[in-house]
Amino acid sequence: MMSLVPLMMFFITLIQYTPISEAMLLQWVHQYLPDYLEPVIITVLDEVFSESAGILSTTAVVAIWSASKGLHYLSDGLDEVNGVSEKRSWLILRVKAIIYTFSFLVAIVLFLVLIIFGRSLEELLIYYLPVIGGVVSKILDFRILIITPIMI
Repeated sequence: MMSLVPLMMFFITLIQYTPISEAMLLQWVHQYLPDYLEPVIITVLDEVFSESAGILSTTAVVAIWSASKGLHYLSDGLDEVNGVSEKRSWLILRVKAIIYTFSFLVAIVLFLVLIIFGRSLEELLIYYLPVIGGVVSKILDFRILIITPIMI
């Protein structure tokens, strides 16, 4: 939950790299949002589209940092429940939580790419590596059954 705000900031800063223009977003804001929210949202959109060179990387780092903080606290809680006293330094534990968080993020992105673009990737693999075409086809037929337990 702590990483929700930086994550939203990250996605908002990604908007400028899409075909969606600021005018389209402003039109949507005027059309669908209440009057009292318009000035706040318009200010955020102006900042995003004008001076967000370093905002994207900053929000990505803050989002990963705060998400790893949640994972770190989860680890502390499990240690407390099990009566384990952690002997490693805070920095080592924090770096470990960041690595786990980043690994989980990469896994989610890879699994989403596999779910969405699975058949296209299968065609590419069959074209370039026809030997493993049958194996890849079977794996992709059961990709949801394979990915779901891994994500849980």
